Amino acid sequence: MVGHIRSYGFIYGLIFVIALAYFVANVAVDGLSILNGLKWPMIAIIFFFQGVSLDEKSLKNCLGVSGLPIFVLVCNFIVFPFLVLVSVIPFVSDLLGLGFFLLSIVPTTIALSVAYTDLSKGRVEVALMATLSSNLLGTILVPLFFLIFMGEALEWGSSLGSLLLTFAWLLVLPLMLGYGTRRWFVSLSQPLLRIKKVTVEILLLGIIYQSFLACFSNEFDSDFMYNDFLFVALVSLLLFLCVSLLVWWSSRFVCMDRGSKIAVFFGGSQKSVCSGIPLIVLTLELLPSSYNEGILLLPLIVYYFYQTVLGGILIHRFNPSVQIKRA
Repeated sequence: MVGHIRSYGFIYGLIFVIALAYFVANVAVDGLSILNGLKWPMIAIIFFFQGVSLDEKSLKNCLGVSGLPIFVLVCNFIVFPFLVLVSVIPFVSDLLGLGFFLLSIVPTTIALSVAYTDLSKGRVEVALMATLSSNLLGTILVPLFFLIFMGEALEWGSSLGSLLLTFAWLLVLPLMLGYGTRRWFVSLSQPLLRIKKVTVEILLLGIIYQSFLACFSNEFDSDFMYNDFLFVALVSLLLFLCVSLLVWWSSRFVCMDRGSKIAVFFGGSQKSVCSGIPLIVLTLELLPSSYNEGILLLPLIVYYFYQTVLGGILIHRFNPSVQIKRA
């Protein structure tokens, strides 16, 4: 039971905070300004913990990996967005189209990809190098792609400069401080590593709660029909299956062994909520136009649900001997 909660507790938390935001939206509007003010330090703390999780030894081991991380980057930032642009956006509303586009341009997940690769007997060093590269590149590409996608209506030159400066303070600097803590203050980093997963998940749930609270408080049903939740769930599932099959099929052209194929499969088909949600929220908050964050985060949240659950099933196919510890 404890093992199950550790594996899927964040998903249960997602369901809880979204439901809570819906039921308290009419009475918690006054708290929105307080939560909005906490958003920035919460994002900085998330990336600080991301930096603490970077292991110098693992980083050195993965430096010898070449070629395969490029395949993952192409899947993350070219194949995925192109697939969404041609197969999803033309058939959905502008609001949902923007949400799915944001899903397509966020980087891959580090922890989940590496963990699933390890459990599947894949090459962990390939997964680590690919996911790190994706997340570092994503801090630049997410705001850049978003501004380009929104067209010339935005002053994207000055907006991009402002975004990158803010990202440097709220993302890059905390990431470097976290890595420095891991490298030079080992006695401090070890307790931080033990609470990293729970802390990051709680902070993410706080950001998601604030986004959906604002969403439900601002006449949610006028922007987004409730039955569209089912539509988002269906489209996200089909998208996840298409991306997974495409990445697995195409990986045979670049991977010489099964371990590498497994590593690039998880890296190329998954998306990160730890990096993705802060990047999306920051990008939306710093632009002059106003967007409904809750709706725009929904495709990423649903996609994360599928990759977590179905990814857990796939590791048993890749490595039938794997055992999930339960307590």
